[in-house]
Amino acid sequence: LDDPDLLEDEVWRIFELAPAKATINMGLDITKIAAAYDPQRAAANSWVYVLRDLSREGKLDRQRLLSASLGSLLRNTEARNTVWFCRFHEFLEPTTEERRARQETYLQLLSHPLPAVVELALDALNLVGKDERLDAPRLLAAIGPVFHLQPKAQPLAAVRLLARECAANKHLAPQLAEVLIAGLAHPAPPVQGAILELLGKLRRPATVAVA
Repeated sequence: LDDPDLLEDEVWRIFELAPAKATINMGLDITKIAAAYDPQRAAANSWVYVLRDLSREGKLDRQRLLSASLGSLLRNTEARNTVWFCRFHEFLEPTTEERRARQETYLQLLSHPLPAVVELALDALNLVGKDERLDAPRLLAAIGPVFHLQPKAQPLAAVRLLARECAANKHLAPQLAEVLIAGLAHPAPPVQGAILELLGKLRRPATVAVA
């Protein structure tokens, strides 16, 4: 606080780096410290609490923090460089409106190679969709890479999201069918089953694509 330049410049470098393991940002910075200390003590020992509190006090731009954490995920593709940013983004508890404003970034993160990052994006888009503000055509264009992930949790979540969003957009049935058919290449039987079940519901409005 005695050096304003730190808050205007240097502190934002946290979101621009890919630091070596356990040097700046660690996943335990949130989970372990929060469990082991009371909030006041935690704030003195954690970047997470410090940055959040500075934003609450108006000394750091909250919107910039939310966007910067997502920008870090776009730049980093190694697990060691994504855990903290994922947890920090959610720790700030974005409102539905704040998530809606970052919808395009969440859609970009659907192609991230790490399941945890994709899960964050799917959860955020799911919340935006519940507010009926999700761009269904853009979702269809961006969600294909989720079915390339080996775990089944994220592809299954993607199918549920598609089922809900496209149910109210019947004209998107052919495009949805194409995405689902490509997703059948996923090796997990539960994923294949969920896709086939949704395809069955699309049979009439998506005859051309299914055929």
